[in-house]
Amino acid sequence: MVGCFATNCLHTSESHSCRYFRFPNRDKPEYKAWVLVSRRTDVTWPTTNNRLCSCHFKDGLKENGPSLFNLNEAKLLKPEKAKKRRRTDHSKSTPCRHDARRVSGSAHASHSSHTTSTSKQHGHAENSKTLRKCLGFHGWKDVCYMEPLVKEITGVSMATFYLLLEHLSLETHPVRGSGLSAENSLLVFLMKLKLNTPFKHLAAQFSVAPSTLEQVFLLILTTISDLTSDLIQWPQKSVIQSTMPSFIKRSFPNCRLILDCLEIETDAPSHLFTQLRMISRSDSSFKAKALIGLTPNGYICFISQLFGGSISYPQLSEENSLKNLLDSGDEVLSLKPDRHLSSIHGIRVHNQPIWPQFSKHSSRFRDDADSLNRHFDKLQQQLRTFSILRSKVSLNLLQYLDSVLQVCAVLSNLEAMPSGDA
Repeated sequence: MVGCFATNCLHTSESHSCRYFRFPNRDKPEYKAWVLVSRRTDVTWPTTNNRLCSCHFKDGLKENGPSLFNLNEAKLLKPEKAKKRRRTDHSKSTPCRHDARRVSGSAHASHSSHTTSTSKQHGHAENSKTLRKCLGFHGWKDVCYMEPLVKEITGVSMATFYLLLEHLSLETHPVRGSGLSAENSLLVFLMKLKLNTPFKHLAAQFSVAPSTLEQVFLLILTTISDLTSDLIQWPQKSVIQSTMPSFIKRSFPNCRLILDCLEIETDAPSHLFTQLRMISRSDSSFKAKALIGLTPNGYICFISQLFGGSISYPQLSEENSLKNLLDSGDEVLSLKPDRHLSSIHGIRVHNQPIWPQFSKHSSRFRDDADSLNRHFDKLQQQLRTFSILRSKVSLNLLQYLDSVLQVCAVLSNLEAMPSGDA
């Protein structure tokens, strides 16, 4: 018997006559889309043995892709459906909330006027038509039609956006009565992570108070951080081997981890003891530091706790639990000089600069060296694409920095799912 893989779909080959399409291979670009729209949390990476029934495909055709799902029916908070834009007669339309005050003022002025001049009445009518036009920024309704724009301002795809939205229930919907829909609340949160737009600027765009938006951000941050607390996982060695890029495997076949250090600048703490702990010895700025571990193909699998900027990289490597996760015979490619892990018996650490392990005069050496450098640059920028981690963090967000880092890592993994390299 064959069953549909999608969440809440009970179709089977015995009970329904629909067709069942196999999942594409992992290396296919559509694989990620199939995984996300299936909404299964109990199976991380479905295989080609898993299937979706044709009821989820437009016209029942596999080439149309899975898009028909009864999502959020059991949710108390349902996302707004995007409405198709069409021309309307502005002379019959009602004013939007951005222009309500101006329209109300025009109506009051017209009511109190004692003139009966035909020309003035005609001019007032023309002005009213102009004011009735819906102007300004309306949040998600204005951007949901353009996926490249959504990706640019939020850092996530439409599929990831709706996946996150599905898990925001009524109890976690931020600041009831704030005037923000669930879509706009999530949009504000992701724009803050990706662009680090000041709350006062976001408040002007969404026509709410800055303090309200800050509450929205913190409540969604806490919610998503709790929901994704177990999604940064240490993978098995067999999984790492099967997904390792070939240009790494040729020179470092036992590579288990690529290690980087993330430094986040902060405002000056108010307490002197905290200042001494967070001041950086290199440039006298206040920073927080964390070790970031990635699998060879770019999946973030380890995040240490945050330390003050005064700690050196060797001390940072020594103070975390990473050494307990590595096995004898493992190789680590460290993008920062590391002396502690290399002192552990059985673990081999390759520090920058990292070169292929064969003759420098061969064409293979040049090709793999270029591939390694590009790969390392990409991995180092993976978390730094979130501007909130590249900008100076304010003191009111400093206590939430661990959660911010975790959520950014989860979003990065969702947008760059592991795939093998031939």
